[in-house]
Amino acid sequence: MGLTLGQPGVVERFAQDTRTAASMWGSEMPPDPVAWLAGLGWDARAYTVRERAAAYGRPVTAPEEQPPRHGVLISAARR
Repeated sequence: MGLTLGQPGVVERFAQDTRTAASMWGSEMPPDPVAWLAGLGWDARAYTVRERAAAYGRPVTAPEEQPPRHGVLISAARR
């Protein structure tokens, strides 16, 4: 399953601007996506981009003191 969910407010801000990927998003991410998926029968874990990149042997080379991005990557399997 693949989901592209925007942070709260992103959908409304970019919905009309068809030049952005956010204009294709249909819904906002729930405050706790892992709990939301659990309620739908999924076992899920959330990861930062840095965590997943390292797990795949592709560590992020940007300094950690840079502000983190708001996105998360979710791994989920149906129970």
